Amino acid sequence: MNLQFVKYFVALSETGNFTKAAEKMHVVQSAFSTGIKKLEEQVNCQLFVRDKKQVTLTYEGKQLLPKAKQLLTLWSDMETTFTNQEEKILKIGVVNELDFSTITSELKRFQEIHTQYQIEITEGSLEELLDALKRHEIHGIFTKTCISKDPLVEVRLLREDPLFLGVPEHHPLAKEKKISLNVLDGANMIKRHNCAFFNEVDGIFQQSGVTPNFIFQANSDDVAKALIASGVGMSLIPTSPQPYPGIKYIPVNGISLNRPIYFLWNKEHVSKGLEKFLY
Repeated sequence: MNLQFVKYFVALSETGNFTKAAEKMHVVQSAFSTGIKKLEEQVNCQLFVRDKKQVTLTYEGKQLLPKAKQLLTLWSDMETTFTNQEEKILKIGVVNELDFSTITSELKRFQEIHTQYQIEITEGSLEELLDALKRHEIHGIFTKTCISKDPLVEVRLLREDPLFLGVPEHHPLAKEKKISLNVLDGANMIKRHNCAFFNEVDGIFQQSGVTPNFIFQANSDDVAKALIASGVGMSLIPTSPQPYPGIKYIPVNGISLNRPIYFLWNKEHVSKGLEKFLY
């Protein structure tokens, strides 16, 4: 049995979506789907019920899931036992413009399988974290900025989060599936200064003749989300795999922007912990 296919199986059971599961495992969807199919052939049964909206476990899949998780944990323990001892700490840098909800799913996936590892988080500017990466003080960086010209730095696009309107869960608009851009004219909103699409969004407002009433300015997504959840106002903000309590995300007609999340690492400093995290 291919261990990677078992990892695919667990990822799909957790996400219920082939696209999201493939992104979680950092593989193209065609390779991911092939892996699931081969695993079903190996165990000689169907593991998932597939429909247009969601993928759910069959009875056989539900029986296999705890055993699959146990197998992955056992394999991780075996690797620990039969490899040279190393520092069991994965040191990750997070640019201070990102809120933690954008990366918790990645860290949780790693920690659930590799329970012997501690994860150490360092926050800072991209410039500070890149310096730390080159000095081998951290193993990798989560950022929304792609670094393509540095020969020492490897870059992986993890996912792209769409820019939606975040509204308080009890707001009248929270019931809408999609809204018109004109609805934001005169609406109480929170301006995000750290937004990667600040200029693009401002241009869209101007072209459409929409003038929101900006009542707060936030320098981080954490602050913006806290203000939205408290009912202060609304904001155009990227969605994330980890839901934020008290916020409903709604697509806006005329705004089709996606905030990328990248992971960077030093090609010359790939620890065993980083290998496990990447693959």
